[in-house]
Formats: sequence, structure tokens, C-alpha cells
Amino acid sequence: MSDVAAGRFVCKPRRIQNEPPELKRAVGELTARIEEAFPALPNARWVALRLLDGDEHIIQAMRQGELGELRAARPDEATPAGLSRAEGAR
Repeated sequence: MSDVAAGRFVCKPRRIQNEPPELKRAVGELTARIEEAFPALPNARWVALRLLDGDEHIIQAMRQGELGELRAARPDEATPAGLSRAEGAR
């Protein structure tokens, strides 16, 4: 999970066809707020979608400020505590 948020793992998610306007608006507003709070985070839209989905790991990482520690980094760099590389495959 942290690898996706940090941009170290690039996934090819299916795009929502005919995205409802309410969802598009919510994702856009949340993405902007995430980018403001964590400007170095390369994948704020993915984080916004995970928050809207109720992902407890992402919620906890935001509360503890760990998202601010994530950035596009080399794969051999340490991952913040509580966010294992195995969770990135989720």
C-alpha cells in the first residue's frame, strides 16, 4: 500500500466508467486537500479513493502523519512503520 501511495509501484487500475458526478467531485476535493497537506505525495488521487473506501491503513497513516513521510523513492529505501510492502499488493 505505501509503495502505491509513494509512487514506487505503478498499478493500472480499471477506471470507473461513467463516474457519478458526486464521486468525481468528492475525489477532486479530497485529492486537493491531500495534496495541500502532503505536497510531496505523488499519488494523492489513489489515497483519496482509498479514504473514500474506508481503508483503515490509509486512515491511520494520515492520522499519524506517515503519509507525509512517503515520497517517490527508490525501492530499497525503508518503508514507514506500520505500512509494509506486502500491503502494497492489496
